[in-house]
Amino acid sequence: MKRSRPSQEFPEIEFNVNTMGVTVYSPRRLKTPRFVPWDQPGRCTRCKSGNVELDYFIQPEGVTIFSSRLKDDGENFLPFDEIVDFGDNAKFRVRSRNKMFTLPLRHPEVHQVAQVAAEAIGLLPGVPPMTVTNDDDKDDKVDPKINERELKFPIPSGIVVSGPSSSGKTQLVLRLLAHASEMFDPPPKVIVWAYGEYSSQIPELERQGVIPHAGPPSEEMLKKLPKPFLIVYDDLMGDIDAKKLADLYTKKSHHNNFSVIFLTQNLFDKAMRVPRSNAQYIFLMRAPSDMLSIRNLASQMFPREQGFLMDAYKQACADPYGYLLVTLHANRDNLLRLRTNIFPDDEEKIVFVPKNG
Repeated sequence: MKRSRPSQEFPEIEFNVNTMGVTVYSPRRLKTPRFVPWDQPGRCTRCKSGNVELDYFIQPEGVTIFSSRLKDDGENFLPFDEIVDFGDNAKFRVRSRNKMFTLPLRHPEVHQVAQVAAEAIGLLPGVPPMTVTNDDDKDDKVDPKINERELKFPIPSGIVVSGPSSSGKTQLVLRLLAHASEMFDPPPKVIVWAYGEYSSQIPELERQGVIPHAGPPSEEMLKKLPKPFLIVYDDLMGDIDAKKLADLYTKKSHHNNFSVIFLTQNLFDKAMRVPRSNAQYIFLMRAPSDMLSIRNLASQMFPREQGFLMDAYKQACADPYGYLLVTLHANRDNLLRLRTNIFPDDEEKIVFVPKNG
């Protein structure tokens, strides 16, 4: 590490905190954002709170982060790319949760407590009952006895999100990541977003603590990430060969304890044959011009109840950006095979059941 000249400027540091970890930004001091995953992600095991307390200590060499969610005495040191001699009277501008603070250098009492709100998941007190709909009577409502854990996506698992361009695939996955600590079991320690083309959403992902990665991550990177983790492959059909994609769903995710989400515009692409057959969950986005593919999928997955899936799909995707979640996991209740409105902040959760119940 090299040492720079004294500076009269006010360096800025930004902390972005959520229940999975903290991301530290400093445009002039860190070439790339640094993400520190919590050793204890999600809700506090003791008090069940979703709040995160964060202390930090700024020095010329870097920033030390303190949190009860970290092991090793609850601290983690993030070095600057270079040692900065700011002088005895230098100050830092620190941004946390859209508030700006001006802090003195080397001040041991400096701290900012950041709270991250945690949403409740369905079937908990205060949450509306689940709506179960058959394709004959959409207004039939019951409150089924479903284990809350069965509503979550287990890690490891394979997930596919299929739909045409502008169908809402990306926004659905972003919403899923925003609730990752509640909707995945166990909560992922790290989330990686592998992309093909840079887009305006990448900076926002970074601010949420997601690690962006251009192109498919290497096997070495996958092995080094803290387990369990979640990885999203967005617009990478042309950047990953069929064998590597198949291995993600058949071997690597289970052996390395991570879940994979693959976004595709064509569920019946040749390269999607193995992922489609081995995925535990498939999101079908609204695709009015591709009903033949949905019918083909129905004939494969529900050979005796093709009309059941087709009717559920039409109801779930009646509105723009609608989706149907198809659950193929062997350890999930058959009642949960077809769902929509699955998110904690949805007013009511909808499950589709066949006419014979």
